[in-house]
Amino acid sequence: MSSADHTTFLNNFPKPKLNTFAGNPLQRPTPTLKKNPAQLQELLKDPKAYFLPFFNLQPLIKKEARKLDWRKYDELKETLNQECDIILLGSLNNQPYFTLHVQNQKLFETDESHFQNTRAVATYLPAEEAAILAQAQALLDWHKRSKFCSACGSKTISIEAGYKRKCTNVARSDQLPITQNQETCGIEHYPRTDPVVIMLVLSPDGKKCLLGRQKRFPKGLFTCLAGFIEPGETIEEGVRREAEEEAGVAIGKVNYFSSQPWPMQGGQLMIGCYAHALSVNIQVDQQELEDAMWVDAETLKKAIQESLVEDSFFKSENFRIPPPLAIAHKLCVAWVEGTNNLL
Repeated sequence: MSSADHTTFLNNFPKPKLNTFAGNPLQRPTPTLKKNPAQLQELLKDPKAYFLPFFNLQPLIKKEARKLDWRKYDELKETLNQECDIILLGSLNNQPYFTLHVQNQKLFETDESHFQNTRAVATYLPAEEAAILAQAQALLDWHKRSKFCSACGSKTISIEAGYKRKCTNVARSDQLPITQNQETCGIEHYPRTDPVVIMLVLSPDGKKCLLGRQKRFPKGLFTCLAGFIEPGETIEEGVRREAEEEAGVAIGKVNYFSSQPWPMQGGQLMIGCYAHALSVNIQVDQQELEDAMWVDAETLKKAIQESLVEDSFFKSENFRIPPPLAIAHKLCVAWVEGTNNLL
């Protein structure tokens, strides 16, 4: 591929397909609705309302249908009367959708339904259900991690339909590093989403891409470089820093590809990019990566095919990339398709 063709690819690479966990069809609650307790109570008891139970951050799944197992208010009366955080996810066709974390697993698991790991079920759920699941999982995880105020250590309560938590502490003003004469802490806490850059690094001539692996990965699995964006850092700066830190590769141009909500590990936003390397020299930081290597399009094609084999993520030992669930897979596929179009 000539440098001119490579530039054309960087500027006009294929339109990304929808990532897993993206494309949520629900209309999320408005700020006005969130602050209207009476209306929220009406929606809660609406006969058309649906509720998605979680246990231990695992959603309830219909085994045979392989879909989310939504329940009605009458089925959850006993659970809803207990102390639990109920979150309004949104509405679709005038039907409200809620989620909650239940305490008693046995009340819900049957021969037809069971709680299952989010990452596992996302591989077969319909795209829109996977997107709703991502919203529910991330919010419930945040609530689980935010039971206490980070400013004073007191308990927090869920408010505004589950999109905010508020400190319940009443304390002397001299105990709080906030403002003088303030009698309560009362800090409001909001759901967090941690930004992560994930990039497919391309060689200067555009003929190869850089993949790496960590020691904890299953044998044969390689993927794109990635890392959290640090405070005061742009996306481009994060891409360049992570590539330099992990593989010792200097990066010039950075192109945004697409993003993916990632509800595991507390809720992250994966920001997919292509990064144009200034040289092919690699110096792997063994604290970050076990190995990194340049791969041409034909070799990557085989790794993509291997990743499509069922259960290959853990069971295969052949060279492969993550499955279609991950944005890393989409980055690799788009590059291979774009490269082929330009050869």
